[in-house]
Amino acid sequence: MLQHILDGHNNRKIAELLYLAPSTVSTVISHLLKKLDANDRTDAMVKIIRNGWVDALREIFPNRPCEKPQGRFFAAWKI
Repeated sequence: MLQHILDGHNNRKIAELLYLAPSTVSTVISHLLKKLDANDRTDAMVKIIRNGWVDALREIFPNRPCEKPQGRFFAAWKI
């Protein structure tokens, strides 16, 4: 679920991708935020990356004419 949050997906999209109810996703994210003492998803992701719980890499996709660069974050659990 953290990868989907890092990718910027909303609860509905995460639920669709993981075959869960949107309310389940909302509950899990709320519990994560509370356990991390995070104010929002961004705060949670910063804390997770800074604590070294995931490796976050940024991949930049080639620019298309007249468009801003697009990027995507990837995270991998450290085991």
